[in-house]
Order: sequence, then structure tokens, then C-alpha cells
Amino acid sequence: MVPTQLIARARAGGGYTRRMHTVINTLRFKAPLDPSLFSARQAELASLMRPLDGFRSFQVVQVADDQVVLVVVGDDEAALNRMASAVGNTWMAEHVAPLLAAPPERRLGLVIASVGS
Repeated sequence: MVPTQLIARARAGGGYTRRMHTVINTLRFKAPLDPSLFSARQAELASLMRPLDGFRSFQVVQVADDQVVLVVVGDDEAALNRMASAVGNTWMAEHVAPLLAAPPERRLGLVIASVGS
């Protein structure tokens, strides 16, 4: 199956049965990132995210000295938009946005397959 067929099948309820959405944000910083920007504030971020209806998970992956990828999983697109409003427009705007070389690249999609431990 080609990706568009897989997406259509997932949307129709076939194949992967737990319907979730994910946002992938690529952040490029002006200078090499101090990982403690996120790691030292993990409890603070958790306290903002966990109460949000539909929130499932949040990961920060450092892919280069000056670049991270945020992976956010929610029950649906609305949950991810709530998270963007509650965390992106507040915490991220205050702590992260001033350090960025460019606006984040945001991609949102339906999870069509997932394997966990």
C-alpha cells in the first residue's frame, strides 16, 4: 500500500486501531543548544502538558548542535492545537522563541502505525 492508502485506511478505522495524531516541530537555534533548556525544565513542562485533555506524550530529540525536533502525540488534532496554545504560546514563547534562528517548522499528521514496548 502506498502512504495515501494507509492514511485512508487508518482514517476509515482499518489497520492501526488507536487513532492518534502527532506534531513534529523542527527548531533551529541561533547558537549551539544547551540541552538543559529542556531537560532541567522537564517537571515544569510536564505540569503544563499532563492536565491537557488528549495529551499523550512529548519528546525532545537533539539532532544537531543547534537543532532539536519536538515530537508531540495527542488523541486528535484538537488536542495538539490545545497544547500549542497552552504551551507553545506561553512557555515556548518565553523560553525558546528568543533563541531561534527561524520560526519552527510544524508538521501535523495522523499516526498510521505504532510499536511500543
